Amino acid sequence: SSSDARISSVAVKIDKDGKIQSSFGGMDKESIESIKNYSPKNYQAQDRAVTADDYKAILGKEYSNRAESFFIWGGEENSPPQYGKVFISIKPAVGNRLSFSEKNSIAKTILGERNIITITPEIVDPDMLYVNPSIVVYYDESKTTLNKEAIEARIINFVKTFNTSFLGLFQKNFRQSKFSSVIDGSSPAVISNSVSVSLTKKVEVNLNQFAPYTINFDNVLSHPIDGYPSILSSSMFGYYDATSSAINKPIVDCFMDDDGYGNVRIYKISGGASKIIVNKNTGSINYKTGVIELINFRPMYLTTGEIELNITVIPNSTDIFSRRNQIIMIDEQQISVTAVPEKTNIDNNASDSPFRSI
Repeated sequence: SSSDARISSVAVKIDKDGKIQSSFGGMDKESIESIKNYSPKNYQAQDRAVTADDYKAILGKEYSNRAESFFIWGGEENSPPQYGKVFISIKPAVGNRLSFSEKNSIAKTILGERNIITITPEIVDPDMLYVNPSIVVYYDESKTTLNKEAIEARIINFVKTFNTSFLGLFQKNFRQSKFSSVIDGSSPAVISNSVSVSLTKKVEVNLNQFAPYTINFDNVLSHPIDGYPSILSSSMFGYYDATSSAINKPIVDCFMDDDGYGNVRIYKISGGASKIIVNKNTGSINYKTGVIELINFRPMYLTTGEIELNITVIPNSTDIFSRRNQIIMIDEQQISVTAVPEKTNIDNNASDSPFRSI
């Protein structure tokens, strides 16, 4: 058998009478698919870590049963470049991030003995980008016994299946045409659908501390003309109200938007509807690159129960691309489906016609 095919590691314990007890610890045996994929790469690497491909081969051999996906790149490819480093991003089998102890264990036990002195490996979290789909589905009532609510629930289940089947790993893009075809195929009653999307980043912020933040969506954002209505929004956070006449400025519930000219603003809601700008320039938004820069941002609290601030934007396209260690997923809590019953003039002999009645 190949020396690169890993045998499941176990620990053996002998009791006081000299009898061997059941094995414990270790991990699952490597799958045949994993062996076929990583054995040639590991042979080429000769169990040493020099290039990004070497790191991928070693991690594929030693850690593939605990990870869904790897993405590794050299420091010279980073932005900005960091020479002498290799960056490693791992999507674990459970959850989206490795714990600090898991990262430390990988660095010491898997990479430590194989790494050369002149290269420093750095394990970074996957860059999660969430897609929020808004779907309108047109369906023929005569071809289903389901009511509007049941049709909507069925579509949501198909969206969740699409999420686990086509997304959630490195280098997986969200393709609107593929997404729409899955929805069209969810029921013979579905005639057509329209899809719009927004994108969300979940940002860990330091409460009651001034700090800069860079939020990179890595996709072109919607911006037809200067002065266009805001395409940026956020979840609620507490912020000092600079518009108050009080000496000690109160902390109020606030939100973010953009002014249509590349400036990020902070505002509060007054009278249940109108926006009052609290800070008209808390940072910038680059519509072409999808990068948001916040300067000296100091939130005081977040929505109850939340530990991250949600920043949401509208992209220029419904095709969303994953770059470097970015992982795209659908936020299953933000799926919006509206089913619209529609009468058709298509007879039974032409039930497969793609054309809707007008």
